[in-house]
Amino acid sequence: MQTRQAYLWRDKSYSAVGTETLDVRVRDPISRLVIVFGVTVTTGARLAPISALFPKVALVDGSDVLMSLSGTQIAGIAHLDKIHNPAMFNSNNINTTDYGNLVINFGRNKWDKTLALDPTKFSNLQIQISYDWKAVQAAASGCDFAIIADVMEGLSGAPTGFLMKKEIKSWTAASGTHEYTSLPRDYKYRRLFLQARTIQVGVGAHWSNAKLSEDNDKRIPFDVIVDDQIAENAIDYGIISEFGGGNLTNGSYPLIVAPTYAPAFILCEHADYTGIASNKQDGGYMLPKTNGGADMYSGICQGLCPHGLVAFDFGDRDNPDDWYDPTKVGDLQLDVTGAGSHAIQLVLEQVRTY
Repeated sequence: MQTRQAYLWRDKSYSAVGTETLDVRVRDPISRLVIVFGVTVTTGARLAPISALFPKVALVDGSDVLMSLSGTQIAGIAHLDKIHNPAMFNSNNINTTDYGNLVINFGRNKWDKTLALDPTKFSNLQIQISYDWKAVQAAASGCDFAIIADVMEGLSGAPTGFLMKKEIKSWTAASGTHEYTSLPRDYKYRRLFLQARTIQVGVGAHWSNAKLSEDNDKRIPFDVIVDDQIAENAIDYGIISEFGGGNLTNGSYPLIVAPTYAPAFILCEHADYTGIASNKQDGGYMLPKTNGGADMYSGICQGLCPHGLVAFDFGDRDNPDDWYDPTKVGDLQLDVTGAGSHAIQLVLEQVRTY
């Protein structure tokens, strides 16, 4: 097998919020996409991590939506996929450009020969990418991005399908109320995610319990409280890490990072200054402070629930034969109990077969 990297979109700068629709001209199987981007900020505090630059990234074939996720969902799933830092650097600097990568895997790992996106199976394959830097900072002024495809050539057999990820629902929860969702029963499930990311609000203040029910409770694949499921994720996925840093003026500017549950920021201060500390708050909101007037710092933030994502695995993540088959179920319903008046997103990862 031979591999190569192909630019689907060369780096371009934007000074107006909008959406690009790009034709996928590659014909060989694509293992993953990498969106390399930067967002330029000016003055004022950050409102969200830099991955919030993208409200939506979608892969479509005509009217058929094959993938649809926000930038924070893509970044959070990438953290869980590899338990690594996907070259993302958040800062609280002003008058600068922060850079990062969004990684979209179509298989279980890079160069998965069984699960990959095969463009020849579609007639009008396109990427629709929306960008809005005002979500990162109200005074932000622009962005740039490029899209790279990791391509495989000379496979002995065609891929059987690819991992299809979609946000299928978003709602505002309320304390003690149940939100019922009838889930699709067309393709196998690998994972389900609940995203609860609100600045200065804990994940557990969004939802308290999640229950998946088959055929009116004939069988219940899971019925768990939020903290117990986060503990399961910690066992299975480990600690999430992300770089961060910037300049301080007595804690005037927050640093907004991926870990939203039990974050700890390990600071390394500039040699000329002393007294740097970080006051953590919920929702990935870190407030670095200093005894001095304007200190420089960098460090690593570690914690759980990247961008508020809590994962529910359906079997061995590396074994497609072990994944959940909803086609054999007559009715499949998710019941999420709210814990406060905050937005929640439901994301599914399924195997789209050819």
